[in-house]
Amino acid sequence: MVNQRRLVINGVLALAVAGVVAASYVTVTASSSSQQATAQTVRVTRGTLTATVTASGNAEAATTVEVNFQGSGGQVTKIYVKAGQRVTKGQRLLKIDDSPAKESLRTAKATLASAKAQLKTTTQGQSAEEKAEDDASVAAAKTSVDNADPALQAAKDTYALDKKQQNNLVKSAKAAVDDAQTQTAITTAKTQLTQAKQTRESTLLKDRQAIKTERGQLHTAEDQLASQRATAAKNAQPARKGAVDSAQAQIDSARVTVATARRTLAETVLRAPISGTVAAISAIKGQSSGSSGSSGSGSTGSTSAESSTGGSTDSSSSGSSSSGLVTLTDLSRKQVVASVAEADITKVKVEQTAEVRFPASDVTVPGTVTAIDTESTVTNNVVEYGVTVVLGGKTANIRLGQTASITITVGRKSNVLSVPTSAITTTGDRSTVTRREGETDRTVEVQTGMVGSTGTEITSGLEEGDTIVLPTSGSSSSNLTFPRIGVGGPR
Repeated sequence: MVNQRRLVINGVLALAVAGVVAASYVTVTASSSSQQATAQTVRVTRGTLTATVTASGNAEAATTVEVNFQGSGGQVTKIYVKAGQRVTKGQRLLKIDDSPAKESLRTAKATLASAKAQLKTTTQGQSAEEKAEDDASVAAAKTSVDNADPALQAAKDTYALDKKQQNNLVKSAKAAVDDAQTQTAITTAKTQLTQAKQTRESTLLKDRQAIKTERGQLHTAEDQLASQRATAAKNAQPARKGAVDSAQAQIDSARVTVATARRTLAETVLRAPISGTVAAISAIKGQSSGSSGSSGSGSTGSTSAESSTGGSTDSSSSGSSSSGLVTLTDLSRKQVVASVAEADITKVKVEQTAEVRFPASDVTVPGTVTAIDTESTVTNNVVEYGVTVVLGGKTANIRLGQTASITITVGRKSNVLSVPTSAITTTGDRSTVTRREGETDRTVEVQTGMVGSTGTEITSGLEEGDTIVLPTSGSSSSNLTFPRIGVGGPR
């Protein structure tokens, strides 16, 4: 009787356990089916994939010209323009004191008159008084040569001595750097080494200039001596064709000097080498044009070129301090110098296209990468490189200084398979996606190519039209625990 009762109880318990297991299975299956039904899926597509790099910067003029007077300049007497003014090519900008130029012109004219008189004298023959005068001129010219030669040698000796002394100072500074033990000592020693090198360079430059000056004076004296001797010999002979031609050549030379003096006088007025807008004026009335302060937006790495409008110009395209008396900008061509992170800079190349958007005015224009800085800048411990993007399209309404958001196209592939980058799971060198096959989701290994802005290229592992399951932000699972139920009851 007891055994029969025990069998009945165990049977009831077994049925209860079976019911719990069945209910749990139904719940888990329903949950899994629900997750599969709600999971987001995408198709593997074929098309064009584009990779971009973003950056930001500010609009500036692509062409900036720093205008200066030729030579040593002079005291500024008039300023004809003001900042922001539009000027045309050849328009007057500044004027310096023209008194020295006028004096040079007067001297050149007098020299021309003397050359003409000399031609007349040559054709008349020579008197005793004229011969004595020629002899005196030759002697004076020879004395000048005799004085110039030692001066040149003295300049060379000074250069040799300074070179030896300065090299020793630089050598000592280098030794100090090598011997320095602390960071402070190393920094100080390096600073002293730099100063020593700079001092050596400036000293030797000054000495070389002195040698050049003395050599020029010697050559001038020698030329003068040769000229005086030739003149004396010519004057001692009766007028001949060669002598007449020589006198005529002196006249021709004097006429060139007069023309040069007239051009120098004209160049006391500084004129605009291009049409543009006056961005900055560093010249100050009453001050020397060679000592004016710098201001405005100029450039580094510019090249100087002679201007035919009364000054020299420095053309530039990147921001720095102005080096010109007047800074002109061509507002018809603008650019943006953007800062690109070091992780992206290797992708950026010259002539790549870009899209440049100015959020404040909601204007978007095309652009082209024209320059990439070779040296980085560090801002808030972030390493960046400057990239110059010249703007295309209509830029008349874009103001200098406006903030720009730049999207540079660094890669483009056509007719490639791609999926959203978020669909790819990468572990080490292995990349996988979840592909849905009917009612079943399978993990598939894939090979990837270019990572674009909207997805990643798939080079193998998938076919066009395959359904890919995107990972969800989280997944849930049911862990079921069943109580251990022993078979058999109390004895």
